[in-house]
This record gives sequence, C-alpha cells and structure tokens, in this order.
Amino acid sequence: MYGDEKRSTAVPMIDVYAPAGAFADKSQLALSVAAAVMVVEKVPDIPMFRENTAVFIHELPMMRSPTSTVGQITCGFRS
Repeated sequence: MYGDEKRSTAVPMIDVYAPAGAFADKSQLALSVAAAVMVVEKVPDIPMFRENTAVFIHELPMMRSPTSTVGQITCGFRS
C-alpha cells in the first residue's frame, strides 16, 4: 500500500544531458523542456505546475571514447 501511495504522489524529475556549450541559453532550454513535458503529461497550464516543474541540465565535457557518441544530446525524465 505504501508503494502505491508513493507512486501516486511522485513528481517527475527532468534531466537533460548535453555537451558543455551545446545550448547558449540554458534558462530558455529549461523552460521549453518543462513546457513540452507538461503538454505530454497533460497537466493543466496553471501557475502551480509551471512554478514546480524542474529541469536539471547536466553539461558534460566532450569526451572521445570508443563506447560513446561524441556530441550526443539526451533528455529524459524519472519519477
């Protein structure tokens, strides 16, 4: 039962992983990503949701490795 209660109140965390410098305006990126997720999740466009939806932008150094894609940008969310 506790697991069900926890799941129903979970708030998704939005994470964007991109090479350092990939986005000039990280604030606008965060607003755009948050708005897109709110549309997909079908939440009402009200201040409570707009002010409490967070995006975490992780800037990663460019690395060359046989197991990674150089310049790859990924985005996802977790709850």
